[in-house]
Amino acid sequence: MVIRREWWNRHKFNFKEGIIHEDMELMSALILYTDKLTSINKPLYFYCDTPESVLHQAKFNPHIFDIFPALKGLYQRFTQAGAEQKYHDELEWFFIWNLLIDSAKDFKRFPEGRPGFAQSRQMLKKYYPNWRKNRFLKQKPLKLQIMVRLNYYRRGK
Repeated sequence: MVIRREWWNRHKFNFKEGIIHEDMELMSALILYTDKLTSINKPLYFYCDTPESVLHQAKFNPHIFDIFPALKGLYQRFTQAGAEQKYHDELEWFFIWNLLIDSAKDFKRFPEGRPGFAQSRQMLKKYYPNWRKNRFLKQKPLKLQIMVRLNYYRRGK
């Protein structure tokens, strides 16, 4: 993705330092600021995912909890742009996916990560208390729907 610095600065885009998921908040908010997105079939960026990456660590890293400020920041961007209702279902699904599917893998992998389940419940109660009715979740296979609900109720021990 190529973005002009002038545009980037005008919309107050900056990566939060010292956290992971810092790109998720910004890249997911691009839709708020432009209707001119295009794709090309030529790779311009080579992403290298290494085993030493913070996303693939063998021992606990407290940065797994950075998902919470990243999602909060994303929600704030949509609210400030007056677009939370327009993209309600999509944003709600994004929260469900990131909290109860993707991050849940890290939360259950390490005992120190288990408090992430309670934080996920709190965040969903605050932002999307009716998340179970999400139209995208309803379209998913029953197995995934059950896993999501189990992760919601999972206790941190």
